Amino acid sequence: MQRFLLTTAFVLAAGTASAATLTFEGTNAFDTTITSEGYDWAFSASGWGILTASYITYFPNMVTNGTGALVAAGDQNGTPRTTMTQSSGGVFSVQSLSAASSYLYATNTLQLLGVQQGGGMVSTTLTLGTAFADFTLSGFSNLVSLTFASGNSGAFYATGFTLDNVKVNEVPAVPVPAALPLLLAGIGGLVALKRRKA
Repeated sequence: MQRFLLTTAFVLAAGTASAATLTFEGTNAFDTTITSEGYDWAFSASGWGILTASYITYFPNMVTNGTGALVAAGDQNGTPRTTMTQSSGGVFSVQSLSAASSYLYATNTLQLLGVQQGGGMVSTTLTLGTAFADFTLSGFSNLVSLTFASGNSGAFYATGFTLDNVKVNEVPAVPVPAALPLLLAGIGGLVALKRRKA
């Protein structure tokens, strides 16, 4: 009985993961940090942004898949790079994404470096072509941040990368439910009553 009640209390207190696909649809955004679909994207170079499908058409040399995308290209401030964190500060996992080089005239590599809750690290390097490709990621779980860095060094209009359809699982920070202290007091009372009878 005691194990059942304690298990019930922990289940009620635990958070559940929710799946989402980040599609970067909506409004064009340009800033040092962009918030989109529950995630913050901090950029290191100014040739970047979240671009809608209609806006991308103004750049005929940019790789597109016909939808909105996150684009990071180089400038005088350095290598195209962005770091993704959950806006609420929660832990997340990335299962897969679609990516391409940012420009039609050059291929690139994309380095991913994830910082995990508790201090672990996970990394991989993707080879990007001039058309979108789908990539499945392994081990990118319990992340507090994920940095995407172009393999090209920083230069004005250096080839960067384009991201779309980033599939994530979120584990939100779990606040203590208001009824949890009352539930624990009730469990304590039942345990005390059982001991008194024994």
